[in-house]
Amino acid sequence: MFEGQDGCSISIHQYGDLDYKKIFSEIEPIFWKYSGRPHWGKIHTMKAPQLANLYSRHWQDFHEVRKSLDSQGKFMNAHLKDIFGA
Repeated sequence: MFEGQDGCSISIHQYGDLDYKKIFSEIEPIFWKYSGRPHWGKIHTMKAPQLANLYSRHWQDFHEVRKSLDSQGKFMNAHLKDIFGA
């Protein structure tokens, strides 16, 4: 998340059985305003095109390494498939 820039981490948590969409709709625009980068393994609403813009320097490099290490996609889940556009 911090490659190529100074940064800090801000985490927003709530109980897993609660709908996260309402709180995310309020907080994510604040993060986006400051070019915030979400943790790929955590729930967020960004999709592959938005992430590719934020991580433009190494987005393609990452996908090439990921595919070489997991060519069958065994370590992918629905969330990762969605955010990686796979």
